[in-house]
Amino acid sequence: WDPPTEPNGRPYYILTLQEAGMSPDMLSPGTPAVNKTIKQATTDNVFLFTKLRKYFPYVLTVTPATGAGPAYNQTSTMYLRTDDDVPSS
Repeated sequence: WDPPTEPNGRPYYILTLQEAGMSPDMLSPGTPAVNKTIKQATTDNVFLFTKLRKYFPYVLTVTPATGAGPAYNQTSTMYLRTDDDVPSS
């Protein structure tokens, strides 16, 4: 994401990564999904989430904020899926 062109105070970002579904091979039919959520605040405009499930759907939201509080009306939402395993050589 890009930093604001005219920041009003010191900007930071609230990142929320939530599991968006369930993997059929991990749950039996009729079992509700346990959607884990990771929430992180950062001043960087790059962030690496680790230890995610392979080939799994996630929803990422990025909300800009300053000391005055979050700007929820500027939240960006992205629907993602992690990669599958990398083939061994």
